[in-house]
Amino acid sequence: MANTLTNTTIPTLFRGRMRMARLLRWCLSLALVTGFASLYILEGPYHRWAVAVSLIMVALWFILAIQSIQVVRAARTGSLLLAEGKHQEATQHLVETLKRVSPLRADKILACHYLAVAAHLRQEYREAIAICRELLAHRFGPLRSLVNGTKLILADSLLMVSDADSAGQIVRAMKHQGLSLNDQLTLLPIELRYYLIADRGAEIVEALQEKVRLAELLDSTASATVHALLAEGCRRMDMEPEHSYLLKRAHLLADLDPIIAKLNPLLKNVRSDQHGGAPDDAGDKEW
Repeated sequence: MANTLTNTTIPTLFRGRMRMARLLRWCLSLALVTGFASLYILEGPYHRWAVAVSLIMVALWFILAIQSIQVVRAARTGSLLLAEGKHQEATQHLVETLKRVSPLRADKILACHYLAVAAHLRQEYREAIAICRELLAHRFGPLRSLVNGTKLILADSLLMVSDADSAGQIVRAMKHQGLSLNDQLTLLPIELRYYLIADRGAEIVEALQEKVRLAELLDSTASATVHALLAEGCRRMDMEPEHSYLLKRAHLLADLDPIIAKLNPLLKNVRSDQHGGAPDDAGDKEW
């Protein structure tokens, strides 16, 4: 990763900052307890010193808490840079954010999660895998909602580096969870790609109508990708009417050339010039 850290040092930096945060919390807590206990034990000038130390510790807690809030804001700024397509700039900003000292864990987890997103968007999948695995080794606490997103990035990155077995473990585990609609939509193309790689056509065509309905909620390119993957699954299961319908629908939604190029050889049997007109009953297909 140019002008920043390597894929091995981002997890190392994150791990070190998490340990430092834990140490800071323990030291500050111990100092506060000791200071307040001293107020009841010490007398005379020592009592005044105990009061002064206790006030300093309280002030330090507030300063570091404010620092943590600033780190969270900086991490969210990194996410805005990602949304604008400034992936490298966002990565550098997030690394600098991760280096800042604070006693809380949430700000570092948020920054590291966005670093995984940035690596995935840059198509540096092995880096994304290393970051996600380190991130998932820690408790997310109040940021529990990021767990599934991190797992989805990990599963997709594993598929992109041809580690289908590891990706499959994540897919199967997530299928048995109560996922939000957004997580279901993100999981769908990852799940279908895994089933095609594993040659598990029966799982692809299972609940086919529901998968098509979910696909219609995606943006046009993602929806076309899902329709093409479902079409390939139907082809493998000798379901020609469904295969033809889904493939025609995919061609209507988006240009399949870049999709085929990205997912080759999964879609090697799909020809980008295979239009064949609009599918029959495209809005309300029943099988």
